[in-house]
Amino acid sequence: MVTNMYMNNEGFKEAIKTIGDAIISSEYSFLTHRKKNQRLDLKDNNQICYLVDGSVSIYRVEDGILKFTVDTPAILGLAQMRIPTKTHFMRSDTNCDFWLIDAERATELLNSKNLWCEAYEIISHHLSLYIHREKMQSKPSVKELVLEHIKYLWKLEEDVRSRTSIYSFILSRNAVSRSAVHKALNELIADGLIEVYRGILNNYHCQR
Repeated sequence: MVTNMYMNNEGFKEAIKTIGDAIISSEYSFLTHRKKNQRLDLKDNNQICYLVDGSVSIYRVEDGILKFTVDTPAILGLAQMRIPTKTHFMRSDTNCDFWLIDAERATELLNSKNLWCEAYEIISHHLSLYIHREKMQSKPSVKELVLEHIKYLWKLEEDVRSRTSIYSFILSRNAVSRSAVHKALNELIADGLIEVYRGILNNYHCQR
């Protein structure tokens, strides 16, 4: 759900801080605020951003499928700088603060401060998120798809997991029906693999 599970990489964290500090110090950047549920289209506005407060979700343009959620701090929009068409958009999950900078000015900034290695580090981690999402979706049955999402949910921090509906988590990220997810969950419960209370994952027992 969030990128915190990828933040144990010190190089990645340092890359975010380094580029973020450079964006803030640029005379061409500006701070903006977005309220909860507001949409932000970096590609349409030809911008990249440094998320300094809040949480945003990334959606696929073609079908509105939620790809992943990102917590602060984060650099967003780097991957789309060189892509001719818009593939994703963002929506604020909370009230958010961003430092925005025009993509052309961002390119000049990365060039002048020799920050392309840091940019590559960030893009690589974002790519790993997309690859992981595709792995979660490319399952031969709904039951296996649901189980893959259960494994991911179980790795989240308890306070996040305890307020995350399994149904909302899976349905927002996949083109499957609620009834199919419900059937798969009941099978996993009957198999003794999971414990669920009011749609919340309480326990996950590794397959024996």
